Amino acid sequence: YDAQVSTASNFTGTLTSSRTSGVTASFAGLTANSTYYLRVKALGHGGAESSYAVAAASATEPNAPSAASILAASSSTAQLGWNANANPAGSLYLAQRSTASNFSGTLTSSQTFEVSALFSGLAANTTYYLRARTVGNGGSLSAFSGTVSTFTTSAALDPVSAAVVSAASTTLSYSWGDGGNAAGTQYRALVSTTSAFTGGADGSSTTLNVTAAFAGLTANTTYYFKVKALGGLGPDSAYTAALTSSTLAAPPVTAAVAAVATTTAQLGWGANANPAGTLYDAQLSTASNFTGTLTSSRTLGVTALFSGLGANATYYLRVKALGHGGAESTYAVASASATDATAPVTAAVSAVTAGSETLGWGANANPAGTL
Repeated sequence: YDAQVSTASNFTGTLTSSRTSGVTASFAGLTANSTYYLRVKALGHGGAESSYAVAAASATEPNAPSAASILAASSSTAQLGWNANANPAGSLYLAQRSTASNFSGTLTSSQTFEVSALFSGLAANTTYYLRARTVGNGGSLSAFSGTVSTFTTSAALDPVSAAVVSAASTTLSYSWGDGGNAAGTQYRALVSTTSAFTGGADGSSTTLNVTAAFAGLTANTTYYFKVKALGGLGPDSAYTAALTSSTLAAPPVTAAVAAVATTTAQLGWGANANPAGTLYDAQLSTASNFTGTLTSSRTLGVTALFSGLGANATYYLRVKALGHGGAESTYAVASASATDATAPVTAAVSAVTAGSETLGWGANANPAGTL
C-alpha cells in the first residue's frame, strides 16, 4: 500500500508517503495544530495501481503556549505575551485573566490569532493573574501556559473618616473609610504619644482591613493616630490628619487609710499603671453610700489628707482616677475608719457625800454617744 499525507486537500502541498504491506501507516515530524489530508492506494503485483481511498481531514493536537510573560501594565491595563511553541501562524489562542491565582475570581477571556493579548478596564491597585492556551484546529484545547501575575500601578487614594471605635486602659481601636481604594488595598496605621509621631512607644499596623487595634498601650495617656493607603507599585496616599484620643484611666488599687488623728485622716492608694500626672478624685463621707456630708480632694499624687474632721467619728473614703479624655475610672473604696477620740477635759469632783463622789468632765469635741 502507498499511504500519503498532505497539507492540501488536493495533495499538491507538502506530500509525505509511506509504503507498507500492513494496513496502517504512521506519519511523524508533522506540524502541531495543523490540518492534514490522508489517502491510500494499493500497488498491484503486475504494476497497476488501485484508486485512492481518501480519509476525512484530521488535525494534529496544539502545543501549549510557552514562556508567558507580562509585556506591559498600567493602572487599568495588562498585556500578556507568550511563545507559539511550534504552533503555526494562524493558530487561535485563548488568553484569560483573573483576580484569583486559581482563576476562581472574576474571569475575563480574550481570543486572538496573535501571540499577545491586551486586557483593559482593570481596577487600579489590584493583582491580576494571566495565562493562555491554544485552541486546536480540530476543536481540542492545549494545556495552559504557566500563570503570571501583575499589579496594576496607581496612586493610592486617601483614606477618609478616621475614628475611634473603642478604648480601654491599654488598648485603642480605630476605623476609617477606604476613600475609593479597591478591596485588597493595604493600609498602614500609626499611633504615637506625640503629634509628630516621634514618641518612644509608637505603634504601627499594616492591614488589608479598614480597622486597626493597638494593644499594650499606657493607661490614661493621649495618643495620636493616622493612616495611609499603600500604593503597591504606585505611590502611597497621604496620611490622614492626626486624630487625638486617649486610653482610659485604670481604677486605683489598694485604697487604705494610712494615718488617722483626732481631726484628720489620710487616704493612700496604688496608681495601677496610671502614669505620673494622672489626676485623682478622693472623697470622704459620713455615710457608707456617700450620701452624707461629702468632702472631695483632687490631687496628682497617690495620697489625700482630709482635715477638720470630727473627733471619734466614723468616716468612709474612696478614690477614682480622672482620665485625660474625660472618662473616669471606677472607685477604689477603703475600709471605714474612725478618727481618734480626744481626751476629756476639766475633770472635777462635783458632789461628795459620806458614801459617794461624783466626777464630771468636758467632752472636748467628742460627739454625743462617745463612750
